[in-house]
This record gives sequence, C-alpha cells and structure tokens, in this order.
Amino acid sequence: MASGALPPRGLTIAELMVWTLCLSMHTLVHAEGMLQQYAVRDPYRLMMRNVHHLLNGYGWRPLFDPDDEATLDAFIARICAEAFHDSCVLRDDAPRINQSQVLSSRVVSL
Repeated sequence: MASGALPPRGLTIAELMVWTLCLSMHTLVHAEGMLQQYAVRDPYRLMMRNVHHLLNGYGWRPLFDPDDEATLDAFIARICAEAFHDSCVLRDDAPRINQSQVLSSRVVSL
C-alpha cells in the first residue's frame, strides 16, 4: 500500500491484514479436503486465535491472550451470542462456530 501498488480505498493496513486473514481461512474451509489433509479441526477457532495475535501485535487494547483457552472460549461465546446466534454450537463445553452452517449459508457478493 505504501508503494501505491494497492490503493487503500479507505482501508488501513491493519484492516486489510485482518480482512485477508479471515478471507483466507474462510476460503480454506471451502476448499474440500484441504484442512483435513493438515488435521485442522476447528478452523474458525484458529482464525480467531490468529486474529488476536495480529491485533496484539498492533497494540490493540486491552491485550488479549489468544493462548488462554478459557479467555478464547469466553470471547467466542460472546461473539456467538451477540452476532451469530444460530450459527454457533456448543461442543465439549466450549462454543464453536458451526462449520456446516457456515458452509451451507448463502454468500452475498457486494
């Protein structure tokens, strides 16, 4: 972006990085067999962990410990309750984004 090769179109580099990370994981979820080949069992949880590592690196406050399973569970539970409602399920007493519902949901192009 700094070189002008990619016009920002209103996005900061930080916003672009978070968007890229999320889009990439979602694309891998839809690439049949790709995540199974590498034994990635809960890709959206992994995405949330990596987004928080990225945000911590940017100095996001308050800092979030993405390696603390209880903290990550509480954050995912909050996101599920506030934003996704029916797309989340509980497994092993920890909230998870229901991958099958995400895969079957309609994607709207802008």
